[in-house]
Amino acid sequence: MKPPEILGMLEEAAGTRMYESKKEAALRTLDKKQVKVEEINKVFGRSSPNIQHACGSLYMQQAWARSAMCVQCRHSVCYLSQAPV
Repeated sequence: MKPPEILGMLEEAAGTRMYESKKEAALRTLDKKQVKVEEINKVFGRSSPNIQHACGSLYMQQAWARSAMCVQCRHSVCYLSQAPV
């Protein structure tokens, strides 16, 4: 028998072969996940300025809506204060 075959038999007898195969499968899975993470980061890097612009626009729209609501509330308060007694 050749040394790699002897080593394989010893690993199988000791029960470490199963753990090695699970480790290899986990490493392959991690490699696949890393590729997906890199792809997501690349897409996010391209769209990041658009997202920041959209968030800024949303903030401005919310600020305008709040100020419009305040103006409307103040306007109705003015009508209530001018009502005849």
